[in-house]
Amino acid sequence: MSKTLWAASLGLQKAKQHYNTHESQEYLRMKCNNVLTKYLSLLLSCFQ
Repeated sequence: MSKTLWAASLGLQKAKQHYNTHESQEYLRMKCNNVLTKYLSLLLSCFQ
């Protein structure tokens, strides 16, 4: 469980870095939302 949270926070940090530096922010916003949705469903499946 903690590994999942660690991976999620790491992914969020990377997403933030890309979001801050990349030109195509709209694309990254969509990509980041997809990643967040995947992480959330992953976390929810851990609790079930």
